[in-house]
Amino acid sequence: MGSSVRKLAATSPAAGWLRMPFKPIPLNPVRIGKKLVRVISQEQAEEYEFVVDEATAYCDEGGARGSMEIPVPPGAGKIVGFRIAGTTSKNVTVHVYKTGWNMRENRGERAQLLNRTIPGPTFHDDVSISEGHLDEFHTLALAVIAEGESAIWLVAAKFE
Repeated sequence: MGSSVRKLAATSPAAGWLRMPFKPIPLNPVRIGKKLVRVISQEQAEEYEFVVDEATAYCDEGGARGSMEIPVPPGAGKIVGFRIAGTTSKNVTVHVYKTGWNMRENRGERAQLLNRTIPGPTFHDDVSISEGHLDEFHTLALAVIAEGESAIWLVAAKFE
């Protein structure tokens, strides 16, 4: 083990990349591009859902939207990076939120840490997050909106 690896592990046992397949749950109502579509039936809702497979989540040309949690490793005090990889015929918009409970104000809170629109046809977007301080009352949520046929193969978060 190199000295830089030992030094990183000594500062935080949770430091490094947490890698996950994209396994979203549906979000409603849906917004496709600038058009808001209110979901009124299960059949209509299913038109905008990602199909979750063993290794990926994908959708047809109608697009989809979904959300999933990003687990915060025990001991992590900050999210410092985010990565997503896949394919799309149009664009994929990615939102990362810090959510949780504000103990000082005794209320829930939500702060957007990332809002990016990524063009296709293939992408590997790797970005830094500067305002990602976390405490034991914070969680992370990811929302993805695909405007056309898309497949998401990887999401990852880097923690310190």
